[in-house]
Parts: sequence; C-alpha cells; structure tokens
Amino acid sequence: MDHYSNMILIFSFTWGIGGNIYNTLNMGYRTKFSDTFKTKFQSMYPSYPMDESIFNLYVNFQEIKLKTFETIVPKFKYERNVPFFNILVPTAEYIKHNLLIDLLMKNNSNLLITGNSGVGKSILIK
Repeated sequence: MDHYSNMILIFSFTWGIGGNIYNTLNMGYRTKFSDTFKTKFQSMYPSYPMDESIFNLYVNFQEIKLKTFETIVPKFKYERNVPFFNILVPTAEYIKHNLLIDLLMKNNSNLLITGNSGVGKSILIK
C-alpha cells in the first residue's frame, strides 16, 4: 500500500473503531487504545509520530503526512461586539470535531453528537 492508503486507513480505523471510546473517570481508555495501535501503525507508516495520540492526527494531503490538529488551529481574535455566549475560541479539539463532522456530512453519513452539558455541542453544530 502507498502512503495515502496507509494514512487513510490509520485515520479511518482511529475514528471508525476508536471514536466511540469515552474517557470516563480518568480511566484513559483512549490512551490505552492509542498506545495499543501506535506500533502497529508505525509498521504500516514508518514516519508515524509515536509521541502523539492517534486521536490527535489527521491526514494532510498537501504534505502527504499525518499531522496534529494543533497545526491547523487558527489564532483567536477577540471581537468586542460579539456576545459572550457566542464567542468561540478555536482549539485542537474543536478543529478535530469540526473536521470529522464536515467529512461525515459531505458523505451524507448519519451523525450523533453526544457529550456532557456545556461542552459546546450546539456551538459546534452551528
């Protein structure tokens, strides 16, 4: 397989299988899942960044490599006229979920967004 296929397989496996894993009560289930598959992914994709969680990586097709979501977080610009509850500070977590939602919606896939109260689900959807 070529680099594209391996990167897409890694990303798809991560979110298709591991996306439903929830870190409850500091049990670190996502960390355990990530650590279990990192070495397997490195055998498929030699330049796999071993110091990153598999949940922090996306496929950058321009550079043909896996990169962290942190690299595409835009700078926050405070605007005084925006009401407090409409302020959105972009984070790697927000970018990650936004990218996943965009990919699913572009492919007409069903989507269920869950989470605790106040984590920003409504803002993310808007």
